[in-house]
This record gives sequence, C-alpha cells and structure tokens, in this order.
Amino acid sequence: MTVVAILWFIFVFIIGAIGIINAGGDKAALETAKKKITTGIIGFVVTIASIFIIKLIGYLIGIPDILNFGFLFSMITGF
Repeated sequence: MTVVAILWFIFVFIIGAIGIINAGGDKAALETAKKKITTGIIGFVVTIASIFIIKLIGYLIGIPDILNFGFLFSMITGF
C-alpha cells in the first residue's frame, strides 16, 4: 500500500508541477495546481502516519507484526 501511495504522490506532484508551469499568469490555474500538490503531500503523510499508528496499536495489544497478514492468519487459525 505504501508503494501505491508513493507512486500516486509522484503522479499528483508531477501533474501539479506541470500545471504550475502551464499556468502562465492565470491565478486560478496556479491555485488549482498548488492544491493538487498540497493534496498529494497530505495524502502521503496520512498514509505513512497510519502505518505507524497501526503498528503502535499492534504493539500495545500484543500483536507485534499486525501488518503481516500471513502472521495474523497463522495466529487466528493456529497453523
């Protein structure tokens, strides 16, 4: 999921940068491009923060490798 978030951030950042370059003197186009870049950064930060929060919750409840679904499946089924 992190890889997808990184790729999406790069895509949105490049689209925003192209929008800034192509804005010329149009203030509305410049604001739209800036909002795209800001939205991409916020989404990336939220993705990274959620991973750390999930790992913290897993540590606190005693499941150290909570993001490893194979580990969770083996804990639940006993295999």
